[in-house]
Amino acid sequence: MIKELLNKKLKREVIVVKKDEKSFIQFKVGGISLLLDMSNVFVVLEYKQIVELPGAPSHILGIIYYQGEVIPIVDLKGIFNEATTFRTENTRFVIIKYNNELIGIFADEVLGIKNINKALLKQTDEDFFSATVKLSDEINKVIDIEKFYNKLKVS
Repeated sequence: MIKELLNKKLKREVIVVKKDEKSFIQFKVGGISLLLDMSNVFVVLEYKQIVELPGAPSHILGIIYYQGEVIPIVDLKGIFNEATTFRTENTRFVIIKYNNELIGIFADEVLGIKNINKALLKQTDEDFFSATVKLSDEINKVIDIEKFYNKLKVS
């Protein structure tokens, strides 16, 4: 189902979302469940070799090449003070596009696409998150793309 929905997004097919809902990709980084607005998702890639960058900030794992683009890969575990990142069969890169730039997030696992009623989103000022929402008895944090991008630019 995840692959089918992501393929629809890549083909620019319409994913139906009700007026009072927002569509998010849900993924895990360490023990943290995160949500990112689907309008910011460029593509989700299976793990591929990362080229390390000597002297890069600790939260930058390195870069990958995708369709002629150089994409930095961010390890949010470094920002969240979580354990070191290890690759598994579920590892994915969630590639986001913001201000015409591509940035990849190292995700331990992509859980799917969720259409969430906007009324369930609880606003927060925490770090680079805009809201939280409880799904399946687990708190999920909604990434504020602008705060996220600005934090990376400063770091």
